[in-house]
Amino acid sequence: SQPGKGTRFNLYFPVIATEVTEQEIKAAPIPRGHGEQILFVDDEEPLINAGRKMLEHLGYVVTATSSPLEAITLVHDQPETFDLVITDLTMPGLDGAALGRRLLEIQPRLAIILTTGYSGRMTAEKLRELGFRELLSKPYTARVLAETLQRVLHPAAAKE
Repeated sequence: SQPGKGTRFNLYFPVIATEVTEQEIKAAPIPRGHGEQILFVDDEEPLINAGRKMLEHLGYVVTATSSPLEAITLVHDQPETFDLVITDLTMPGLDGAALGRRLLEIQPRLAIILTTGYSGRMTAEKLRELGFRELLSKPYTARVLAETLQRVLHPAAAKE
């Protein structure tokens, strides 16, 4: 090659005699909610907005807050209202693990899903010890969220 002249490459690939077959892959439908009440807690406003939209699109009724203390008040004032809580692990002031413990003191049957982008410090065993039902790693897709919610809200149906 020479400056200003460019370079020429000739690539040679072997010819393989084979038939190409197309396979149609059909994804299972995304599970949908039926108006279950979800409390969504995250300290980042953009994640709250995205989470709320995704959950509402999936058929859930969402109450969202950026304050763990407000979440405690909501559950304390209406302990039977929420079917499930989704909370971030890493939040200033009161982290998701401490929030989960406080919520379970108020409503022991409350289903709680912990979300985190740093799952290294949370093992499945520790998650269960704290009373959480699932760990959801960020970022997650609508399908992963929907399937996780179905496993937690309807465990008998998820085993079928």
